[in-house]
Amino acid sequence: MRLIGSRTVCCGFLAAVMLGGCATNPMPEILPVTEMPGPVAAQCQTVPTPQQDTSKDAEIISLRSEVSGLRAELEAVRRVKSEQPQDSVPAPPSEAAPKPAAASTGASTGPKSILPVKPVQTAVPDNGVKPAVDGKFGVHLASYRSPEMAAEGWRTLVKKFPTVLPLFTPQVAALVMGGKDGKYYRLIAGPLASREDAQKLCKKLADGADFCAPTELSGEPLLAPKNPA
Repeated sequence: MRLIGSRTVCCGFLAAVMLGGCATNPMPEILPVTEMPGPVAAQCQTVPTPQQDTSKDAEIISLRSEVSGLRAELEAVRRVKSEQPQDSVPAPPSEAAPKPAAASTGASTGPKSILPVKPVQTAVPDNGVKPAVDGKFGVHLASYRSPEMAAEGWRTLVKKFPTVLPLFTPQVAALVMGGKDGKYYRLIAGPLASREDAQKLCKKLADGADFCAPTELSGEPLLAPKNPA
């Protein structure tokens, strides 16, 4: 608008000067304004105002708005992600103690589990004295009037010393006494490897046995009584 106005003022000024000149200096012929010379007429022509492309401006504004919206959305996603707690690693499950087996109250539907049978442990002398297969010694424990009484006496002694005597073999050796005493049956346990082992065994039996003495192994294996009590 400023350009158009300046051009118009210029044209008007030139026209006024020319008219003023005509008044002081008579001219043979006054040319109409519409017939001004080419250079002046060209300068007096109004220059058209260039029109802007409004459609492109609107498109640029729209793209800028979309970019701003995407940036705001991305920032919101980042903020939400930073506020979320980190995934905690689950602790390994603790080993649960095995539950006790419930007592069976009726017939079982499945196969029965076979439990191993513990072998019956044979009593071992706690004093370290063990029988010797080829031993020639034993311990004299008592004397009886008959082999049956000797067998009963052996059973009584085994009950008193369940951890010592069961590994030994009882034997009966007949002994004839002079006079009115008659015949006796000596109860001997063995075999033992040496007289020293026999002495150790007697020391172990000293607390409960009425009599014990080391002796040479003799006699016959003791037979169990026919009618045990």
